[in-house]
Amino acid sequence: MQVLRRIRLAKPLCDGVPCIRVFITSASTEVIASIRVLFQGYTVDIEETGEFRAFNR
Repeated sequence: MQVLRRIRLAKPLCDGVPCIRVFITSASTEVIASIRVLFQGYTVDIEETGEFRAFNR
């Protein structure tokens, strides 16, 4: 299994219901399955975003 080195979490509403939104740099079926197992019993929205970077000012 891949090690999740970069992961960000948020607690938004998904279709009006509280959920856990997970932002990951790259997704595979194995990684997605492990995230869903980790948060079993909760609504989880997984979004592949690439790497987060700070804006230059």
